[in-house]
Amino acid sequence: MAAMFDAGLAGAMTGLFLLTVRLTLGHLPAGNTAYAAYAAAAAAFFFLYKLLYCFYGQPTFGLQGARLRVVTFEGARPSRSQLKIRLFAGCISVAGAGMGLLWPLADQDKLSWHDHISQTFLTCDSE
Repeated sequence: MAAMFDAGLAGAMTGLFLLTVRLTLGHLPAGNTAYAAYAAAAAAFFFLYKLLYCFYGQPTFGLQGARLRVVTFEGARPSRSQLKIRLFAGCISVAGAGMGLLWPLADQDKLSWHDHISQTFLTCDSE
């Protein structure tokens, strides 16, 4: 749920970008190159949205809404460095045909690749 909410926000940012392009040019360019650029813009907005939260060390709106938080394996608040590692490892999890996201199905601790790489995981926010 949190990831879908965050993706929706990034989608809204992409929509505003496309609206700006449409208003500036008078039309949206079509064709494979344009569609690839739109997809790249959507991915970039999602990545930048997540990276912004890493820099500030805060949970995203999606995590806040789902009452989830990221903690270290020791139960402490993760450092900004660990959050950045988690973000980049999440990209690897998705880029590997999504295998890193499916990994918890086979992992005895139910952790994904980015959990293991960053030494962090999601837990319910008890506050």
